[in-house]
Amino acid sequence: MQRFLIGFISFLKMPAGRQSAIYAITILILLGNRLTSIVHAESGAIVSAVAFFTVGITSIAARKRGRTVQYVFWQALAGLILPLALLSLTALWIPNCDYPRGLAIFLLLVVPSVVLSVAIANILVVRRVHRERTVFIAVGLVVALIPSLLTLKFFPQFYLYNHVFGGILGPVYEEQLFVRSGMIWYRTLTCCWALLLFMAASYRNQKVYIGLVVACIGLLYLFASDLGLRGSIQKIGAALGNVVVTDHFRIIFDESTVERRNVVSLAAYHEYHFDRLSSALETQPERMVDVYVYPDSETKAKLTGAGTTSVAPVWLPRPQIHILDSELGRSLDHELVHVFTREFGESLTNASFEIGLVEGIAVALEAPDGLPDIDAQVQALFTDSAFTSVYTDDRVNQIISSPFFWLDRGAVSYSVSGSFIRWLLREYPVEKFKRVYTSGDYEAEYGEPVESLIDRWKNFILQTPPDANALRMGTGRFLVPSLFEQRCPHHVPEYLELYRQARRSHLSGEFSSAKSVYSRALEINPEFLYARADLARLLLQSGEIDEAYQLIKDVGEPFLPVMEVQADILLATSRFEAATDTYQDLLDRLPEYAAHQRLRIGLKQRLSTANQPSQSVFTAATGILQINGRPDSIRTVALLARALELTPYNPDEAQQLLEHAISSDESTITGGIFGLVSVLQFWHGDFESAVSSARRASDYFQNDRNDALADYYEYIFNLSTSANDYSTTH
Repeated sequence: MQRFLIGFISFLKMPAGRQSAIYAITILILLGNRLTSIVHAESGAIVSAVAFFTVGITSIAARKRGRTVQYVFWQALAGLILPLALLSLTALWIPNCDYPRGLAIFLLLVVPSVVLSVAIANILVVRRVHRERTVFIAVGLVVALIPSLLTLKFFPQFYLYNHVFGGILGPVYEEQLFVRSGMIWYRTLTCCWALLLFMAASYRNQKVYIGLVVACIGLLYLFASDLGLRGSIQKIGAALGNVVVTDHFRIIFDESTVERRNVVSLAAYHEYHFDRLSSALETQPERMVDVYVYPDSETKAKLTGAGTTSVAPVWLPRPQIHILDSELGRSLDHELVHVFTREFGESLTNASFEIGLVEGIAVALEAPDGLPDIDAQVQALFTDSAFTSVYTDDRVNQIISSPFFWLDRGAVSYSVSGSFIRWLLREYPVEKFKRVYTSGDYEAEYGEPVESLIDRWKNFILQTPPDANALRMGTGRFLVPSLFEQRCPHHVPEYLELYRQARRSHLSGEFSSAKSVYSRALEINPEFLYARADLARLLLQSGEIDEAYQLIKDVGEPFLPVMEVQADILLATSRFEAATDTYQDLLDRLPEYAAHQRLRIGLKQRLSTANQPSQSVFTAATGILQINGRPDSIRTVALLARALELTPYNPDEAQQLLEHAISSDESTITGGIFGLVSVLQFWHGDFESAVSSARRASDYFQNDRNDALADYYEYIFNLSTSANDYSTTH
């Protein structure tokens, strides 16, 4: 035992031993968090930074003791086996569903940094630089920080490549991270710098080769934007290709955006929210805001690094927003709040250092969306036993006023901070919040510490009359695990990727392609019920009723999407009583806030109750409506049901059917239909009609005591009124 201890201590005194000890300690620290406990991007970036400094310092010691550069180089690379092995072993108790991709990312991040580290250490020793270790650490810090800060400050990208820590591949909420060609080129650049330093250390007879390497480095920097080493506004603008300029915005978008939306609607929508937020915050951006609208997540990820996440990079010199076309109606106002808060953010980042304030104000000022009130949802945290023991006062305080915002569940962090900030804005002048946003000093502005303010806000939440609908929604949202709790973070299974691809084809009307890809997804995971339900719906829409039935007949447990298709099959085959009962079962299970879905199912139930086969609902995929000879009211219901089926697939045709139904038999139309029509009319530029439809929808839901939908359609009414005024003056 004594010999072992002596040998172990002797090993720790060697460069390889010190490296191993530091790696082991690093991995032990990383094991404290699921996200960093596996071989992937986060652990790779941390190990890369640790390895860079560890290898550099120990390599200096080894070279000064007479070790050759070849020995030091291979020993440094061999040393990486330990952290890789330790992280790989965690798969015994922590799932790593994405190990091959994670391994590729890990090696791409770590290995070039170690090679560069050895090269810098070597030239410092060979050139006899005084205080080599201090110089190495200084060089490492400069290379790690300065290029990163300059890139973040001046380039529109949400990824970051670095010679020391490898890089950050995307925003924290990105579901999946990818190795882009730019990352490979950047790590090639790292290796070129290392090669140049190795050559410079032994300068003799190397002039030609040094010149070639310098030329390669120069070319990589010259074509940095084209190769994807950094983002480029010009490249993004050229890729999207279309621009609309309003009083306060430059909206840059792809051609497909104007296929779905009227250009005037797009401009008026932006200007309406600009005016609304100017009034709420009593300020406005001094410069014109650039809004980049991307047609799909693949294009957005390729150009910016953020595929699905909407981002307003407030730290850049020019105010801008990067958003998917599909998110315009849901996220633009949230991101635009971030743009407005630049005007009173602190000078370094144009934001607040407290993320709870940054995201809280954006949530607080979001326009109504027809869903239950956020205050009523947050009440679930303080009344539901699933949360009360977890979300203590200290935990809530951490979310609102500490750097730990990102570590909690996204729905919880955003909802809690948004509800709290909205309460502050109701209770106090907005100017007080604007000063707190910069300083973080609640007591100086509000006359009491943040803990006291949180207690008062919590009492307000608890005194709010409980809303079962809101509590149900809040509970469902708050149970969704954070990235740090997920079983397999950053991993999207192949069957899910295929399902999403099939659904995009389905929504685009490419039924043949969708059918093939749905089938491939089900070959991988036959129990994936969303794919079975959507494929069955597609088959039904194509008239293949028997095939649709065979696909879902053996689903045992109630699953709402499958239940709806089952009911549709019963209706299409004239088994009206069974269809009616199944639709009713669905309505009993669906929450009240699923308004669109409940409306669609309710219409189809009316068809089954009237003993009317609904072939029109399903065979109209070919553009044929078989509704001749039916009573007007039933024909109208069939049109409405078909329109709601079409809304996500073909909004133009859906709008035509809805308007035809309204003109045919208005007595059967409910407020929900008028509301749906108003949104479609707005985006198609028919503002006068949208005003009328939204007014009727808002009044209907006001009488129905559905405050969430009444507020939403009141918002659509105001938006359409503003757009109508805008269209007459521009």
